[in-house]
Amino acid sequence: MLDAVERALDRLASADAAGGGAVPIFVWVDVFCASQNLLAGVYRDPTITRADGEAYRARKEDTDRIFDDALEAIRVVIFYLAPLAGKWRAPPHPYLADDRGEPRSNWMRHGPVAATRAWCLFELSTALAAHKELLVELAPSDRKALHATLQNGANELDATLAAIDAAEAQISKVEDRALILPRVQAVGGFGSINARVKGALRDWLAETGRALLRDAEVGTTGALLLQNGLAQLLQSQGKYEEAEPLFRRTLAAREAALGPAHPHTLTLVNNLALLLKAQGKYEEAEPLYRRALAGREEALGPAHPDTLASVNNLAQLLQALGKYEEAEPLYRRALAGREEALGPAHPNTLTSVGNLAVLLQSLGKHEQAAALHETLRQRRQDVR
Repeated sequence: MLDAVERALDRLASADAAGGGAVPIFVWVDVFCASQNLLAGVYRDPTITRADGEAYRARKEDTDRIFDDALEAIRVVIFYLAPLAGKWRAPPHPYLADDRGEPRSNWMRHGPVAATRAWCLFELSTALAAHKELLVELAPSDRKALHATLQNGANELDATLAAIDAAEAQISKVEDRALILPRVQAVGGFGSINARVKGALRDWLAETGRALLRDAEVGTTGALLLQNGLAQLLQSQGKYEEAEPLFRRTLAAREAALGPAHPHTLTLVNNLALLLKAQGKYEEAEPLYRRALAGREEALGPAHPDTLASVNNLAQLLQALGKYEEAEPLYRRALAGREEALGPAHPNTLTSVGNLAVLLQSLGKHEQAAALHETLRQRRQDVR
């Protein structure tokens, strides 16, 4: 932790110097400066007793201000985000929310530890609400791996950050609920904390990708991979307008290097079509879906999982356009192909069953739709 603080201070000092305003920097580390025992009123000045009435209460009110006073004094909050990936066994500590029951035994949590601790999330959320600057620091191994993570698509890490839930954050002592929960309600509840923390950390991840891409050597394979990975990340965050030109530039570069019919090129064609569909640009997406399907049929064969994915994608687009009659044979083809290639209980097969059932319902083929819904129910039950 101290190593991370020192790195953060170096970054802050460099930024201050570049701005011509270098000043001494002081660090407030809560675990060193604030005793939770003191905050809970367990430890008190032995010369002040309950019999002293107002003096006793005043002492407690002063301790309640420790965190708030520190928050007013700081301008930056350093959040140590480690580990970025990997799983670890959760401690047998209760949830912050008192209505979530008890954590299951041998629970394997994943992602940054600080994002699973109640005090950490509460303090970060409170600092962000006070418009303090967020400075994220990483472990040395994570710093080295981050570039590759973004090149290969940081969607898994982004999903971890998007799944942060303060209600399921853990506390060392159940008594801490009495200290934190009233403050949680005062700042808008768990939903407000979750939105604020998740938004800030996911924005940090996207900005990190942008910075790495700005520094990458233009035209290199590494820059191309980073550009594509950042586009996928921005898409997963719903930042479609920013992702689209990145996808288009990556596709143009792949076409020039590999040719228009290469499977890697076709993957990018499909990805761009998915993005356009998410934006509601159905007419622009349709020729790209058709190109990806035709190219994959030629390069990979009609039964390849990627080809079947393109069949399903085109069917979904046609359904969105209201072209139900044209979508039906494609959904049936995708279902038959997935049952043959993947088996009846594979998640993709089950998706195809559900897709076809919904379409048939829209076409008024209620008996066929009901039969497929029953098939889906039985297969899901068999999987469980």
